Amino acid sequence: MALSNIHQTPAAGFNFDNTARNTTLAGHFERRQAPKPLKTGTTIAGVVFKDGVVLGADTRATSSEVVADKMCSKIHYIAPNIYCCGAGTAADTEKTTDMLSSNLTIFSLNSGRKPRVIMAVNILQDMLYRYRGQIGASLILGGVDCTGNHLYTVGPYGSVNTMPYLAMGSGDLAALGILEDGFKPNMEMERAKDLVCAAIQAGIMDDLGSGNNIDICVITKEGVDYLRPYQESQFKDNRTMKYRYRPGTTPVLTEKVVPLKLEVVQETVQKMDTA
Repeated sequence: MALSNIHQTPAAGFNFDNTARNTTLAGHFERRQAPKPLKTGTTIAGVVFKDGVVLGADTRATSSEVVADKMCSKIHYIAPNIYCCGAGTAADTEKTTDMLSSNLTIFSLNSGRKPRVIMAVNILQDMLYRYRGQIGASLILGGVDCTGNHLYTVGPYGSVNTMPYLAMGSGDLAALGILEDGFKPNMEMERAKDLVCAAIQAGIMDDLGSGNNIDICVITKEGVDYLRPYQESQFKDNRTMKYRYRPGTTPVLTEKVVPLKLEVVQETVQKMDTA
């Protein structure tokens, strides 16, 4: 059998071979409007409290005006003591956090130590700055290490910011208003969880791209408590009728019939001789 139809295994990591192709195609849309990137929506937030860090995110994944997933997990595992919230393109945030987690796992295996949060921030900063914003990932990184409790934001171009409370995504303005009003230094865990939940809820109510449930991740020296979902959506889909459409409602533009070549096989049953 010839192996000419077997493709090579794609290289690991990101691939930007289509960037030049897209630039060339953009010149052919003089009369027509060129395709635009799809708008995404997310609300993520984080707070530093007395004993650790609380991260929160909504669970709605959108593709422009379409809700693609109502139970998307936006809080990603990085290390046993570090987690990351992702906003932006879901595929980019997933791949970026997976690569970061892989690098830190190799470090832990070689050194026998848990990675520091600043180490993860530096790796993310170098990676995103190298691609100059072509990776649509806005990240909130939180964790606890031997130097204390830390919370950082890393933008798509590699910009880094650190504060005791942070929010990112399309609903970040509403979330930041709640965080600025309710944050207090050295808060207790339950107060921090309620504050992050209220911030995410404000982003959900203010932004159409954010919605559904709220996930919370609590990171302390004792371990990680990933609460999924922490709060379920209060807006449920109650359909009062069944939608049935008559044949012909959607027109058939093209039709192609492919005949199947079937081979008739006669089946017989024989008893096994067990004597």
